[in-house]
Amino acid sequence: MKVVLGEHDICQSDVRVVKFSIEKFIQHPSYKASRRLIADIMLVKLNMRVTFNQYIRPVCLPKEGKRRNIMLARVNTEARYAGRTGYVLGWGVGDSDNTSCVLRKTSLVVYKPGTCAFTAFRVFCAGYPEGKHDVCSGDSGGPFQVINAQGRYELIGIVSSGIACGDEESPGLYSDVLFALPWIYEEAYRDSMFYVKPTTSRMIRQALAVAICALLILDVAQSRKLPNVDRTCDCGRSNEDVAERIVGGILAAPHVFPWIVAIFHKGALHCGGALINDRYVLTAGHCIFKMKKKDLSLGLGIHDVQKLEEGLILPAGQLIIHEEFDSDNLHDFNDIALIKLKEPIEFTQDIKPVCLPQKGSDYTGHDVKVAGWGRVKNNGGASRYLRQASLKMMSYNTCKKTKIGNHLEKTMICAYADDTDACQGDSGGPLLFERDSGKYETIGVVSWGMGCAQRGYPGVYVKNTDYLDWIYSHTTDAIYCMDK
Repeated sequence: MKVVLGEHDICQSDVRVVKFSIEKFIQHPSYKASRRLIADIMLVKLNMRVTFNQYIRPVCLPKEGKRRNIMLARVNTEARYAGRTGYVLGWGVGDSDNTSCVLRKTSLVVYKPGTCAFTAFRVFCAGYPEGKHDVCSGDSGGPFQVINAQGRYELIGIVSSGIACGDEESPGLYSDVLFALPWIYEEAYRDSMFYVKPTTSRMIRQALAVAICALLILDVAQSRKLPNVDRTCDCGRSNEDVAERIVGGILAAPHVFPWIVAIFHKGALHCGGALINDRYVLTAGHCIFKMKKKDLSLGLGIHDVQKLEEGLILPAGQLIIHEEFDSDNLHDFNDIALIKLKEPIEFTQDIKPVCLPQKGSDYTGHDVKVAGWGRVKNNGGASRYLRQASLKMMSYNTCKKTKIGNHLEKTMICAYADDTDACQGDSGGPLLFERDSGKYETIGVVSWGMGCAQRGYPGVYVKNTDYLDWIYSHTTDAIYCMDK
């Protein structure tokens, strides 16, 4: 018996796959074959440590509640996740009554307490009353996961049992990971599965909470296809050096930023965006909130919005707004979204993707750039040509002390310059940082501000480094250029 990680198509060989031998199985002490619904959960220790990469990463475990009574553990789990949509993955039997070659996923809803006929303190039910969507033979042991407020996947259940596959009133049954957390922590620490050097018992639990994860390929959670990297293309390369290091900005050289996207609503310029791979545009959530995809089109390779024929105009294929997006009419929370193109595009000299940043990067004090076709001055008209402006990154604490500080969240970043800013029409466009190598990465999304280029009111941007997991989890069917 082997454990295979990085797998997608089990019918074909793949260089990304890594196989491990099993050192031992660790079964929950309460499990009995005669009572399969009770504690149907197990740990598998591999024979060696796993090196994480783009295709092999750990999933998060849920935060443990304070109460550990068995009955309360179940109530807390159902109360926490009832009505939430979760995702299950596997190669099990599908519509053709055969197991699948490729990894498949489906979404299911966690039942509310008392609505499932199967009552066991260590399981929960998920599915739909009308059936159709469910796990089946071959999916057992797979993960049931939800997306938390940070856009990360949490493993809350393990596929355990069920009466039928997708029949009406026959929900799937899942072992309760929240109930098993104390056992997982205890076994993992006792068995030295992970090395931690804590100084307090609290640090022990925190360290293990970070380290102990089911070895699950997160990147397949939103798609049936793993993300690909094209090593023949390079992201973030501008088409020429800008001679000089939007309001107060200068005209950008034609196609200098080949990832800039013009978003049109019913033919009128509406927002900006950035191409990040061969089929997704990163933009602001408020740009597509309550919008219909049939009303949106995307302009790539555009410089002059009055000469659209020089670029490529494509229809929007799918609108993906952050699940926790919200607005209070002054500013927006989790103001990030993706627009999926109907078909993948081929990169050209004038159409290339921008790089994404590295998690944890800090840009305080650095020079950055914005580009767009927005108003060229406060209360002015939009620009015909793409314009760019240079700004300076402001620290979070400094921005909190400005006139907009009371509205600032940790997932937001600020940039400013006297008489220079992004303005309406630039919303959704990228905040760009130029690396020493000359490559650009998008570190923010134009989100909100008060007025345009008014003193004491810096522009506010989505902090992209806080949303990388969310971005990658929703773009697994795309091809990213190599970030060399």
